Amino acid sequence: SKSYVFRVDAEAMKNSPNALSWLRLVQAASNQQEQNMEAYLKNAQLYFRCTRPIRKDEELLVWYNEELSHLLGFSEIKTRTMADGFKCIKCDQVFKNEHPYLAHCRFLCVQ
Repeated sequence: SKSYVFRVDAEAMKNSPNALSWLRLVQAASNQQEQNMEAYLKNAQLYFRCTRPIRKDEELLVWYNEELSHLLGFSEIKTRTMADGFKCIKCDQVFKNEHPYLAHCRFLCVQ
């Protein structure tokens, strides 16, 4: 079986929104049981790797720990909590779980 590792270039992340276009394919898992990828730090660099074989057309789902959440700027995102989830301040999209909400705000929201 093949194994892939992807490194996120933090400088490119700061300077070019297009540099992370492949990262849009990776969604935040609702919890650790749902994840099929993990994000980790090595030598101050962010990497993604598979935690199990991923089937064709299966969504890539990653779990962010506290250290990575801080690195990716999730702690800077303002949260609008609702009784049934989280609402994006920019586009009003609603999420049931915090991690998909934070990933949307950081990587996906077009507003």
